[in-house]
Amino acid sequence: MSQVLNVSKDLIIYEGGETKIGTCAIIRRNGKYLLGKRSAINSKGLPRKGAGSWGLMGGKCDVGETPRAAIIREVLEECGLIVYACTFLGNYFDGEYDDYAFAVQVKDSSHLIPAEGEVDEIGWFSLNEMKSMEIFEATQLSLDLLIKYGLIKE
Repeated sequence: MSQVLNVSKDLIIYEGGETKIGTCAIIRRNGKYLLGKRSAINSKGLPRKGAGSWGLMGGKCDVGETPRAAIIREVLEECGLIVYACTFLGNYFDGEYDDYAFAVQVKDSSHLIPAEGEVDEIGWFSLNEMKSMEIFEATQLSLDLLIKYGLIKE
């Protein structure tokens, strides 16, 4: 089990194994947010938590990786978009991970490339549209908290 020795939004130092720090990207265009439909099987061929549900781009920090570096990598890996700016919005514990949320700006949001083993579909949805969708549990928690504190809106 990892032991976090030092944490800030810019510096993470780990000792041992797997990290328990996650990230999510709030990518907004024309009043809608970018979500990906989670694949059933991950890139390692294993069943994926939340398969078939819709979630924000993001994922775990690799050992020694900052949350900011992780979200830039995850956005590129999951949907092929290049991040040119990201702003730290806040962090919270979701019961399993310390999650870091970032408002992310990308170079060209029209060329979306779903990553095999990560997401099957990608789309833009309003907060109102999301109410009738199956949303990944961690994404719903992120959205609820960000709305509550006025950090995102319709």
